[in-house]
Amino acid sequence: MKLRYIIWSIISLFIIASCVKNEYIIDDYRGLGIIDWNGPRYPIFFSPKLETNYTRSLDIPFPEGVKARIYAFLDNQANSYISANDYYCKTSGILSSSAPLLLPYGTYNFRGISSLTNSNPPSVENNAATGLENGVDYVWGAISGQTINSPSTTLPITFYHQAVQLQFVIQDSLSDVKVTQIYNTSQIGVPNGESNSKWDIINGGISQITATSYTYATSSDLTINGLSISTICVPFTSSISDTVKINCINTNNDDVSFSVVVPIPTGGYVSGTSYNYNIVYAVDTVYTDVVTVLPWTEVVEPDVDEN
Repeated sequence: MKLRYIIWSIISLFIIASCVKNEYIIDDYRGLGIIDWNGPRYPIFFSPKLETNYTRSLDIPFPEGVKARIYAFLDNQANSYISANDYYCKTSGILSSSAPLLLPYGTYNFRGISSLTNSNPPSVENNAATGLENGVDYVWGAISGQTINSPSTTLPITFYHQAVQLQFVIQDSLSDVKVTQIYNTSQIGVPNGESNSKWDIINGGISQITATSYTYATSSDLTINGLSISTICVPFTSSISDTVKINCINTNNDDVSFSVVVPIPTGGYVSGTSYNYNIVYAVDTVYTDVVTVLPWTEVVEPDVDEN
C-alpha cells in the first residue's frame, strides 16, 4: 500500500512539473516574440485617429468612408513586411476589413498609409510608394514593438499628414479698400507633371522633387476659408519662384485679380509641413510677407466648438 502511494506521488509530481514546464514555454514564446507560424492566427483591427489642423484637440477619429492599408513587420525584421491588408473606415474611428491581418502571438511593428479618400492608397515596392499626385492628403501612422497576446486585438493608431500644405491669407492693409471674398477661380502654383517622389512607409516621409515648371491647383484642389486659400502638393524645391493668382471682390464691390510671386523657402518645401504666407493687399500694391513654417497641427483655423 505504501509502495503504491509512493508511485502515485511520483506520477503526480511528474504531471505537475510537465504542466508548469509547458506554461513556462508559452509565456516565454509570447514574451520574447518567438513566432509560431504553424499555430493559430488571430485577426487584428485598428482604431485610427487623424492628427488635423481643424481642431484644438490634437486628433480626431479617422473619417468615415476612407480606406487605409496596414503593413505588418516582424519586430526584429523592420525593413521587410510580412503582410499588407486593406481596411475600410465604415464607421468613424474604426478600421474594419473582410480580410484583416491574421497574426499569431508575437511582437510586431505596424505601418499604415492612406490617401484620405475612398480609393486604395498607392502601391508599395521596396517599402516605398510612388506615383504620388498633387492635391492628395497622404497620411501615415506607425505602431512599434506591439505584442499580440490576445485572440481579439484592436490597436490604436494615429495618422499624420505627410504631403505639403501651402496656405495664403490676405491681410488688411492701411488702405480703406479691402478684400471681402476670394473666388474659387483663384490658382496656386504647384509642381508640374507626375511626381517621382517616393513615400517611405517605414519612416513616413515623402521625398522632395525638383520643380522645373509649375501648373496651377484650381477648383477641387483648393480649400477657401474666409480670406484664406490653401492647397496640398508633393514636397518640392525649385530655383524658380512660384506664383499664386487671386480672384476676389473688394469693399467697393470691384472684381479684382492679382498675381503674387511666392519665394521658395531655403531648403524647399518639406514633407509633413504647412507653409503659411500673408498677402498684404492694397489698391496700389500687393506683396507677400515672410513665410511662416508650421507643423500642420499648428495652422491657425477657425474656432471649433469643443463641447
